[in-house]
Amino acid sequence: MEGASTDSLPKNTLREADPRLTEAAWRMWAGEEVGVRRDRERFFDILCSWQGKPYACMRQGRFAGYVVLGPSEDEGYARILEMVLEDGVSVLALLHALSGDLGITRGSVKPGYIKQGQMRELEEFCEGESLGCSQRFLILDWCRVLRAMMTMKQHVRPLEDGEIILGITGEDGKRTGVWIRIREGCLTVAGEEERNLPRPEQKEETGSEDMHVPVRRELTAAQAARLLFRSTQVFYKELEGLPAGWFPLPLYVSEQDCC
Repeated sequence: MEGASTDSLPKNTLREADPRLTEAAWRMWAGEEVGVRRDRERFFDILCSWQGKPYACMRQGRFAGYVVLGPSEDEGYARILEMVLEDGVSVLALLHALSGDLGITRGSVKPGYIKQGQMRELEEFCEGESLGCSQRFLILDWCRVLRAMMTMKQHVRPLEDGEIILGITGEDGKRTGVWIRIREGCLTVAGEEERNLPRPEQKEETGSEDMHVPVRRELTAAQAARLLFRSTQVFYKELEGLPAGWFPLPLYVSEQDCC
């Protein structure tokens, strides 16, 4: 991997022949808050998936991140498939560098859900934007996935209090009951593969005990995957009455990991 000693950012493509920059890129990626597992030995190959071309970002002669550009038939157009930058590196500075060093004048960027800062910076000058997810997922452990995704979303923005029970039935007929509750910012996700779902708890309210009845929904696994994780869920009625802002959950995989 080779980088350029320039204050503006990328010039030369990363090359496996330079283990120092490859190692720096892997360490920076491994320090990200969210990501699919990548073994160090396969890291460079994954960056090059789908004809991706990784570039080192150098600032004042020091490694400051990397970007992966996808193939494009249009000269001057760049598809940024992955972008990992150290704190303090401006996305705008990166795009200026790509323009100056590689002659890129147009392009698209795909920041992940957790990259809220990058999204806000891009919204200042991008001509258009879209929210989407290109993958469909087969969920094998609903509780673990829902707990992880709700924790991630709550990390970005606090979720309002609420309680729901989902009955999710797979194609094999196996039914998983998932209980989700948020109370004063504390998230609980529990469940089991049986007909009996977690029972609602009693709580004291104004001196008397009232039974709090959570919202219940029965879904097939395909419905749950579509409604809970995809942005298209805003067009469906099945989730009406659930706490606002809980869904869709940010389940996604980087394009470079779809190999």
